[in-house]
Amino acid sequence: MNKQQIEVAVGAGLELLGEKSEVSIPAKLNDGVFLLKQLLIAIAQGQIGLTPTMQGKPEGVPDLPKQPGTPDPATRAAARKKRPKKK
Repeated sequence: MNKQQIEVAVGAGLELLGEKSEVSIPAKLNDGVFLLKQLLIAIAQGQIGLTPTMQGKPEGVPDLPKQPGTPDPATRAAARKKRPKKK
């Protein structure tokens, strides 16, 4: 996204969540909407900046350790073959 697209998105979000908005928000989303509004305000005021991020795992970052009890892919494939097919 470029700067103008971000400005349009932030402006639209603030308009949707503003005092004069006619959008009804379910009660279970009140906390999230409040935080989203605060985030949009901080972006609009320049208190929070957006930067592009890299896709994928950067070089030099180690793999996460395997969780104990997790079988390797070959063992999982063999177990799938043994299971009876559901009809």
